[in-house]
Amino acid sequence: MAASATSIGARLIRQPFSFHHDQIRRGDYIGFLWQHGLSCQRLFDDFDGDTIRLDNWVTAVTAGGAPTAFAQLVNSAEGTQIEGRTGTTDNGVTALVGARHWLGDRNCMMEARFIMDVITGMAIEIGFVDTKTDNALKAVSDLDVPTVANGAVDCAVVTMDTDQTLTTMAFVTEGSTASMVPTKTDLGTRVPTAASWMTVRVGIVGDNAFCHVYNSDDPQELVLLEEAYHGATIASQTEGGIVLAPHILFQTRDVTTKIVQLDYVLCLQER
Repeated sequence: MAASATSIGARLIRQPFSFHHDQIRRGDYIGFLWQHGLSCQRLFDDFDGDTIRLDNWVTAVTAGGAPTAFAQLVNSAEGTQIEGRTGTTDNGVTALVGARHWLGDRNCMMEARFIMDVITGMAIEIGFVDTKTDNALKAVSDLDVPTVANGAVDCAVVTMDTDQTLTTMAFVTEGSTASMVPTKTDLGTRVPTAASWMTVRVGIVGDNAFCHVYNSDDPQELVLLEEAYHGATIASQTEGGIVLAPHILFQTRDVTTKIVQLDYVLCLQER
């Protein structure tokens, strides 16, 4: 049986849980070791093969402008990574989507560490989505008046879009149960920093979703920059019984290609 929202909340939400060795120094041994136990279903892809594991991931790009699907980056100076490029056509996308295995009712969580060369004229979306009609389109079609489209219903994503009035990062959730509606929390005025590593974590505890955004230039010393928690009211919840997929998308909003590197993706949930 999955752990209660209260117990998983203490484990994953109320502390800026990092899954990194700085937790040992803080004495958070139980939380650090949980992800390695048999009670945890864990997918950690460090992208250390010759190619992306296509049994775990689907890549997607838009047509035109020569976008590049995520693929193994050869001769990386910082370890194993994959790289994608949006291409030079306005609205070009490179995206990575996982299998639909993850449930809020199992207290799922995902995080991705990424770096971009340019952070102007672009959109990003990272989190969980139930399904999308087109993997090369965002689930959140409007951020100013939060709207979930493209076939998606249940979702929890950190998103940003410089084509919107709000040009900084926000957390958006939606659920399929009655009275659950698209809900947005602005993440301060946060934007990624060009050529600096950022880690985005999204989790769902029952019907309650959360996000953390970290500066991860030092991957062992994460710095919590922003956080948001939804679920205090039914309107802001997402349906924990719907199976979700990890979803990572980068888009250019001008004619300059955006080069993105992903260091890893981690997904966890209770068995």
